[in-house]
Amino acid sequence: MKRGVFWGALGLALALFGGAGAQEKIAKGWHIEEFDSGITEIYLVWYDPAETVPRLQLSCTEGWPEVSIVAFIDAPAADPKELALVDGDVRYAMEPISGTVNDVYSTGGSATFTPELIELLSGQFTVQVDGVDIGRYSTKGAADKFGRLFEACPVDGEGVDTEAS
Repeated sequence: MKRGVFWGALGLALALFGGAGAQEKIAKGWHIEEFDSGITEIYLVWYDPAETVPRLQLSCTEGWPEVSIVAFIDAPAADPKELALVDGDVRYAMEPISGTVNDVYSTGGSATFTPELIELLSGQFTVQVDGVDIGRYSTKGAADKFGRLFEACPVDGEGVDTEAS
């Protein structure tokens, strides 16, 4: 993943949800935002109004199979070496890019939507940073939002953009 894409997505998430508590009450759970500037960017964000920033963000560009996964965490002593999505024996790990923007630390990476990753993200999953659980998430009550994200970034069995084939 290009660093500019990651930092742009992070900045947008912070702009959308970082000051949300001061503006209006946002319900706890998954929120989806779409931005169209000639291409459609889709952001699916887990927000808890008890927090000042989102906890997790999944984003993609419509028609492209790449998804960015960003976890917002307290700054560790050293930058994380691994960000993983886990459900039981199924584990999807990536080498993250980490840093601080507007006093908020995040670690994130990119992946290609494959049927296996979509299946992992279609139920309950745990986010781990360097093997430590930082949150457990579920699509319960948000299947339509996840469906929109999966539909926007279509793949075939090998993680190839079916729209370009």
